[in-house]
Amino acid sequence: MSAMKNVDVDIEAATAWVEAGVTVKDLDDVTCPRGLAAVNGSCTDVGVIGFMLGGGFGFLSRTQGLAVDNCLQVEVVTPAGQWIVASPHEHLELYWALRGAGQVGYGVVTRVQVKLHKLQQEYVGGERFIMFK
Repeated sequence: MSAMKNVDVDIEAATAWVEAGVTVKDLDDVTCPRGLAAVNGSCTDVGVIGFMLGGGFGFLSRTQGLAVDNCLQVEVVTPAGQWIVASPHEHLELYWALRGAGQVGYGVVTRVQVKLHKLQQEYVGGERFIMFK
């Protein structure tokens, strides 16, 4: 999955589709210059999908919720080999199971759609600190 590094940002909708190999740094590098950021953790080498489906408490969690709260849709290949999109509108049970069980045994998550938040300022020192509107 490490080669799956694509991030598709929709600036108008403030969302991004994130592939399975994308790290926190990869996502920040694409979204922050556009004035947007996702709820991410402090370790930039962590994979976004694993962090998110495991709950994901980050710098923005106090105001924006956990990373998993910002997961809008999940693309998954089921154990039966079906490719499906789970969301609040379709395959709801799978959507909630993936978000609550950390993707154990439900299939392989290949992409997620995440909610992004407007960036006001970015401070970079030893760690990344992001302020939002």
